[in-house]
Amino acid sequence: MTVQKRVESLQAALTSNDLFACIIPSTDPHMSEYVAPRWEGRAWISGFAGSAGTAVISVDGAALWTDGRYFLEAGQVLEGSGIELMKMGLPGTPSIEDWLTSRYAAAGRAGHSGRVRVAGESFPLGQFQQMARSLDQGSLLLEAEDDLLGGNLEGRPGLAGEGVFDGFSDFTGGSR
Repeated sequence: MTVQKRVESLQAALTSNDLFACIIPSTDPHMSEYVAPRWEGRAWISGFAGSAGTAVISVDGAALWTDGRYFLEAGQVLEGSGIELMKMGLPGTPSIEDWLTSRYAAAGRAGHSGRVRVAGESFPLGQFQQMARSLDQGSLLLEAEDDLLGGNLEGRPGLAGEGVFDGFSDFTGGSR
């Protein structure tokens, strides 16, 4: 499935669930630097596999925010996908909140609930609270949902199935 088809599929799911948009970060529930394949939702939806970035899909648009390390790579990957590249830190680049608020206002709010979902298990609480306040000023409601993309990722890897192991003596040379 192409990136464009994935975005269209997610947009259809947003519409059918009375949502205006969703925010897909690059993190996992443990805020790990390197995430397991199960939590690579941003890479799955956008095709961009860099370590930093946030995808935002609304019912009528899509954008990806990343930093200067990835401007060239992300630009190449996103070309022709329908996802707009947002170059963080450059003048004129809107914040996620501003982008969502302006799209919602442009949509005239007609037929849109103003509900925005974010992967709650993979989003820092402080950032969530700040974003919720900012979106509220634009009549948008930020909601957290565990496993935001759960049913929408075709071929999504499952959770790791390895059990816990006792490696104490292997690593320390002693026993308990």
